[in-house]
Amino acid sequence: MSRRTAHGSRRTARSSRRTAPDAQQQTHSSQLQTHSSRRTATDAQLAAPDAQLTAPDAQLTAHRDILVSISDWSLRYAERCAMQPADEHQQPLLLKLLLEKPGNGKCVDCGAADPTWASYTLGVFICQSCSGLHRNITYISKVKSVLLDPWSDAEVEFMASTGNDQAKAKYEEKAKEPKAAVKVDSLNATFQPTKIGNAHGLQITFLTDNSTRNLFVYHADGKEMVDWFNAIRAARYHYLQVAYPGALDTDLVPQLTRNYVKEGLMQKTGPKHTEGFKKRWFTLDDRRLMYFRDALDASARGELFLGSEADGYGVTAGPGAPVQGHHTWPFVITVVTPDRTYLFACETQEEQRDWLAAFHRAVRRPILPQEYAVEARFKHKS
Repeated sequence: MSRRTAHGSRRTARSSRRTAPDAQQQTHSSQLQTHSSRRTATDAQLAAPDAQLTAPDAQLTAHRDILVSISDWSLRYAERCAMQPADEHQQPLLLKLLLEKPGNGKCVDCGAADPTWASYTLGVFICQSCSGLHRNITYISKVKSVLLDPWSDAEVEFMASTGNDQAKAKYEEKAKEPKAAVKVDSLNATFQPTKIGNAHGLQITFLTDNSTRNLFVYHADGKEMVDWFNAIRAARYHYLQVAYPGALDTDLVPQLTRNYVKEGLMQKTGPKHTEGFKKRWFTLDDRRLMYFRDALDASARGELFLGSEADGYGVTAGPGAPVQGHHTWPFVITVVTPDRTYLFACETQEEQRDWLAAFHRAVRRPILPQEYAVEARFKHKS
């Protein structure tokens, strides 16, 4: 019994000696875990500044994604953009970068260099002069200054995804061949509610091969017609600024659009003065006298130029010679040009007096240098 107990005691001692190294190994493992925890905390502290930088980096990434595309230029601009700090001035920077994109460096409408305005509904860059035209068609185009106005992320993203070249390709592909090419130098617009029979009636005129072409338009909404009228005036203003650089607005504004000097019915006969007189609608537009079969005709039946008395033009009351052609209106007017004498007849003496006054104002005024070119085109046409 004593032997057995002693033997068990020796075995327990050996087991206790084996357990001691295991306890030491566990203590060492605990120390390693504690050290690892301290390293993790330290790493977390070191990572904190990186975490603070995450917000600006995210903003830069969002802005950079607007510009990044397959082309080399956008990758280059994205790198330049990423170097800038993220603040409230980021949008103008992005827009300035977009202006360097091929096609955006010129006004999409007139081709002027370095546009500083943009239509954020069409996605195109335009010059300051053309921005005035776009302001008159707000239902199609809305404009902002590239550098001075605030821009949203969505607006800048749309400008980046469109641009001048892409917009032109899109809209010009759908455009049909125009029925007529209207030159702005001869374009005019004047409200004609009585003639057209509509309170918002607008008459638009332009020249085709030195012949007057009329367009009569109206709309139920008066503002619509006013917008069109102002758009024509804006186009004329831009043309005159280019044609006469340095001219004052006080000189240009009166030339934007004009009302006719006089309109009304008269009778006229042919060049031999033996034909019967026929009733025609006459319009005096500055020095250009036109006659139409009807007031709303698209084209004039004939036109003549009223020059200066110094160049052989003249106007008198009465026929000046016996008239062979039959006329029912008694008050005759004779208009003399270097090439031909015209006879017109008015229904009343008051009408004759008004027409004579309008003709005299034209022929008693000296011809301007540019008006000689108009006279030459009339002679070439005849």
